[in-house]
Amino acid sequence: MSEIKALLDRVIADGVLTEDEHEELIEAMYGDGELDETESQEIARLFQMIKDGKLTIVNKSRDGGS
Repeated sequence: MSEIKALLDRVIADGVLTEDEHEELIEAMYGDGELDETESQEIARLFQMIKDGKLTIVNKSRDGGS
């Protein structure tokens, strides 16, 4: 399982994408310099969930910091 899929599964489980998770996702996306087809599909899934209102983006970390 890709690192991106694992991260998105964790984010989707609670329906919240934090600033820290966003940074982790960006690092995972660009870590090896390319996105394969599976990773691209996972990113599309993320955007669709945001569009559908099933995922909320928050400007804080999980520990409550800003």
